[in-house]
Amino acid sequence: MKRMVLMALLALALPVAAFANGGEVDFSIQNGTLIGGATGLSLSGTEISMIDGLNGLGMLTGDVGSITLTTGKLTSGSLTCGDGECGTLGNGTFVITGTGADGLPSGVLFSGTLTHLTWTADKTTRGYLYILTGDLSGKWYNGTGGSGGIVLVVKPLKSGGYAVMFGTGFTSAVPEPGTLGLMGTGLIGVGVLLRRKMRSQV
Repeated sequence: MKRMVLMALLALALPVAAFANGGEVDFSIQNGTLIGGATGLSLSGTEISMIDGLNGLGMLTGDVGSITLTTGKLTSGSLTCGDGECGTLGNGTFVITGTGADGLPSGVLFSGTLTHLTWTADKTTRGYLYILTGDLSGKWYNGTGGSGGIVLVVKPLKSGGYAVMFGTGFTSAVPEPGTLGLMGTGLIGVGVLLRRKMRSQV
């Protein structure tokens, strides 16, 4: 009986281990403008300067795509403060679009939601920089789930809004719970059949 329990645990763990070894996509952002205020922020005009790990294409650089995002309204704090965390924002949306360059698909590559958004101030000798961080989750164009995070560094513009200085993020593959369950159950079934066969031969 103990052997069967161990076998069941191993069967359930195998697909998780297989999924954990790969599937991360990293990206860097430059250019773009973040506009809005206490009612929410919106990012447009960005350029993906690097994407690595998508479709086994390795690291691609240059203008290979763009990112847009929106946030919910300010839920605490303020968008203007001294050093440290200024406030938090409600959930928003996040989209990665490919240009079709260097073998990447053209159109929407990833679409999902942004959560746990924080707005932080960093005082420098040239004035304030602000940092937007958040968690992201959603699906790639091929239906694969992904989750990760994003960091966006911006500086205030005299005309209003914020210019993007730098941005980076990643997503890692998320296995479908139903797929893992079916795979684990199937492996347990195979184990039971093998055990019965071995007992009948003794």
